[in-house]
Amino acid sequence: MAMLRVMEPGDVPVVASLHRRYLRRGFLGDLDGRRLERHYQTFVGSPAAVALVGECRGALVGYLVGTVDEFTHCRVASLRTRSRLTAGFERARASRQTTGPAERVGVLHHLVVAQGAQRRGLGRTLAYAFADIARTEGTHRLTLEVRQDNQAAQDFYRDIGWTPCGDDRSRRWLAYGLQL
Repeated sequence: MAMLRVMEPGDVPVVASLHRRYLRRGFLGDLDGRRLERHYQTFVGSPAAVALVGECRGALVGYLVGTVDEFTHCRVASLRTRSRLTAGFERARASRQTTGPAERVGVLHHLVVAQGAQRRGLGRTLAYAFADIARTEGTHRLTLEVRQDNQAAQDFYRDIGWTPCGDDRSRRWLAYGLQL
């Protein structure tokens, strides 16, 4: 049985390693180790982010990072990082994810469960915990993007209540949403 806890700075290298192993073809898959760790570090301790890990027998076997307010998180992240490229990227992403001051939108950025720990409920538990935290923080809607060719992830998110946002199969990434 996996236990959830808040991600700590010391977890970031393991999280980045899991990202490189399981999300190679995904978003940010081509970042070098240092930049990938800096990306994950922006979620740890951010007032607008959620960073959770799942442990089984003392080993970190899964994680989720997301935001409860994408716009605020991106502003904080750009101030915490030194890279102008990263700051510009985060600002551009935030402008696509926010719809205005009246609606707080959060984003599930990454959810990974190591292969040996899959199909035991950890991914579902991480996703539900994230949605509960976002709801408590006043977030109105959550979004995420899944690779079009990742049918297993699409099925997973549908099974836990997320719905496709549009049906543009010409895109590499498909958007999903969850009203809170």
